[in-house]
Amino acid sequence: MLTSYPDAWNTAIALALAMGSVKIPKDEFPCGPEESGMFERSVGEPHGQRSDWRCSIPSSGMGAHVRDFGTYYEVHIDRHDALRMPVRHFFLDSRTGKAVLAAGAITALALALRERKKMG
Repeated sequence: MLTSYPDAWNTAIALALAMGSVKIPKDEFPCGPEESGMFERSVGEPHGQRSDWRCSIPSSGMGAHVRDFGTYYEVHIDRHDALRMPVRHFFLDSRTGKAVLAAGAITALALALRERKKMG
Protein backbone atom coordinates (compact mmCIF):
# COMPACT_ATOMS: atom_id res chain seq x y z
CA MET A 1 0.00 0.00 0.00
CA LEU A 2 1.26 3.48 -0.85
CA THR A 3 1.40 5.73 2.19
CA SER A 4 2.29 9.18 0.84
CA TYR A 5 -0.59 11.22 -0.59
CA PRO A 6 1.24 12.84 -3.52
CA ASP A 7 3.22 9.69 -4.29
CA ALA A 8 0.07 7.56 -4.38
CA TRP A 9 -1.81 9.89 -6.71
CA ASN A 10 1.24 10.61 -8.89
CA THR A 11 1.71 6.85 -9.26
CA ALA A 12 -1.96 6.43 -10.21
CA ILE A 13 -1.64 9.20 -12.81
CA ALA A 14 1.55 7.65 -14.23
CA LEU A 15 -0.21 4.27 -14.51
CA ALA A 16 -3.18 5.90 -16.26
CA LEU A 17 -0.79 7.63 -18.68
CA ALA A 18 0.82 4.29 -19.48
CA MET A 19 -2.33 2.13 -19.59
CA GLY A 20 -5.12 4.53 -20.60
CA SER A 21 -6.98 4.12 -17.33
CA VAL A 22 -6.58 2.38 -14.03
CA LYS A 23 -8.97 1.18 -11.31
CA ILE A 24 -7.74 1.45 -7.74
CA PRO A 25 -9.51 -0.11 -4.74
CA LYS A 26 -10.08 2.56 -2.10
CA ASP A 27 -8.70 0.35 0.65
CA GLU A 28 -5.30 0.42 -1.10
CA PHE A 29 -5.08 4.21 -1.07
CA PRO A 30 -4.02 6.47 1.82
CA CYS A 31 -6.49 9.25 0.97
CA GLY A 32 -9.13 10.36 -1.45
CA PRO A 33 -8.56 12.94 -4.16
CA GLU A 34 -10.19 15.62 -2.00
CA GLU A 35 -7.64 15.08 0.79
CA SER A 36 -4.62 14.93 -1.50
CA GLY A 37 -4.52 18.65 -2.24
CA MET A 38 -3.91 17.83 -5.91
CA PHE A 39 -7.46 17.65 -7.26
CA GLU A 40 -10.42 19.96 -7.71
CA ARG A 41 -14.03 18.80 -7.54
CA SER A 42 -15.45 18.64 -11.04
CA VAL A 43 -18.26 17.27 -13.15
CA GLY A 44 -18.17 14.57 -15.76
CA GLU A 45 -20.48 12.58 -17.96
CA PRO A 46 -22.48 10.11 -15.86
CA HIS A 47 -20.98 6.63 -15.68
CA GLY A 48 -22.38 5.63 -12.28
CA GLN A 49 -19.72 7.51 -10.32
CA ARG A 50 -20.39 9.32 -7.05
CA SER A 51 -18.09 12.24 -7.80
CA ASP A 52 -15.48 13.53 -10.23
CA TRP A 53 -12.10 15.10 -9.50
CA ARG A 54 -9.53 16.65 -11.85
CA CYS A 55 -6.00 17.96 -11.84
CA SER A 56 -3.74 19.41 -14.52
CA ILE A 57 -0.66 17.55 -15.69
CA PRO A 58 2.03 20.26 -15.82
CA SER A 59 3.62 21.16 -19.17
CA SER A 60 1.43 18.75 -21.11
CA GLY A 61 -1.98 20.27 -21.81
CA MET A 62 -3.50 17.05 -20.46
CA GLY A 63 -5.46 16.47 -17.29
CA ALA A 64 -6.09 13.61 -14.89
CA HIS A 65 -9.72 12.71 -14.19
CA VAL A 66 -10.63 10.64 -11.13
CA ARG A 67 -14.08 9.08 -10.86
CA ASP A 68 -15.15 7.89 -7.42
CA PHE A 69 -17.29 4.75 -7.70
CA GLY A 70 -17.68 4.14 -3.96
CA THR A 71 -15.38 1.15 -3.47
CA TYR A 72 -12.77 2.13 -6.05
CA TYR A 73 -11.39 5.05 -8.02
CA GLU A 74 -10.99 5.07 -11.77
CA VAL A 75 -8.25 7.34 -13.11
CA HIS A 76 -7.93 8.24 -16.78
CA ILE A 77 -6.15 10.94 -18.71
CA ASP A 78 -7.97 13.57 -20.75
CA ARG A 79 -6.04 14.67 -23.83
CA HIS A 80 -7.25 18.24 -23.20
CA ASP A 81 -7.23 19.47 -19.61
CA ALA A 82 -10.81 20.29 -18.60
CA LEU A 83 -9.60 22.79 -16.01
CA ARG A 84 -7.48 24.85 -18.43
CA MET A 85 -9.24 24.19 -21.75
CA PRO A 86 -12.88 23.37 -20.96
CA VAL A 87 -14.29 24.08 -24.44
CA ARG A 88 -11.61 22.04 -26.22
CA HIS A 89 -12.06 19.26 -23.66
CA PHE A 90 -15.83 19.24 -24.13
CA PHE A 91 -15.72 19.00 -27.91
CA LEU A 92 -12.68 16.74 -28.35
CA ASP A 93 -12.65 14.47 -25.26
CA SER A 94 -16.26 14.02 -24.12
CA ARG A 95 -18.83 11.83 -25.84
CA THR A 96 -21.44 14.57 -25.55
CA GLY A 97 -19.18 17.13 -27.20
CA LYS A 98 -18.34 14.76 -30.04
CA ALA A 99 -22.06 14.12 -30.56
CA VAL A 100 -22.72 17.87 -30.69
CA LEU A 101 -19.95 18.29 -33.28
CA ALA A 102 -21.30 15.42 -35.37
CA ALA A 103 -24.85 16.79 -35.21
CA GLY A 104 -23.59 20.22 -36.23
CA ALA A 105 -21.65 18.78 -39.16
CA ILE A 106 -24.65 16.77 -40.36
CA THR A 107 -26.91 19.80 -40.07
CA ALA A 108 -24.43 21.99 -41.98
CA LEU A 109 -24.14 19.35 -44.72
CA ALA A 110 -27.92 19.01 -44.99
CA LEU A 111 -28.34 22.78 -45.25
CA ALA A 112 -25.60 23.03 -47.86
CA LEU A 113 -27.17 20.24 -49.93
CA ARG A 114 -30.60 21.87 -49.67
CA GLU A 115 -29.17 25.21 -50.78
CA ARG A 116 -27.35 23.56 -53.66
CA LYS A 117 -30.53 21.83 -54.76
CA LYS A 118 -32.38 25.18 -54.75
CA MET A 119 -29.71 26.74 -56.98
CA GLY A 120 -30.02 24.26 -59.63
